[in-house]
Amino acid sequence: MNTLTPEQQAADLEQLAMHRAKIAEEIKNLDTLRKEYDDQIALLAGEGTTQAGPYKVTVTVPRRLDAKKVEAAFPVASHPELYAPKVDTAKVKAAGELGQLTLADYQTAGSPTVRIS
Repeated sequence: MNTLTPEQQAADLEQLAMHRAKIAEEIKNLDTLRKEYDDQIALLAGEGTTQAGPYKVTVTVPRRLDAKKVEAAFPVASHPELYAPKVDTAKVKAAGELGQLTLADYQTAGSPTVRIS
């Protein structure tokens, strides 16, 4: 059986962390460059779809409802049909901490998160 010594494991971990940190920096730089290109493309093309050589460039401007403005204009007392009750997760967590329910029964695990600093 090929088992790594603690020293080999530490060296492998250091090398992986170093490479991952380099990749993260490259991604950050590329994301910044892509954002700059996107800004220039949006300025040149304008909203809509434009042909740019072999590429079809589509620029959209997302629009979201401002919930605070809607709430101010249409209060829940006058327009209850626009509102929906939702679970208060802070109260659920508090109930679990008090032993009233087992939080693990209601949790799902996500993907592991790795941070290198």
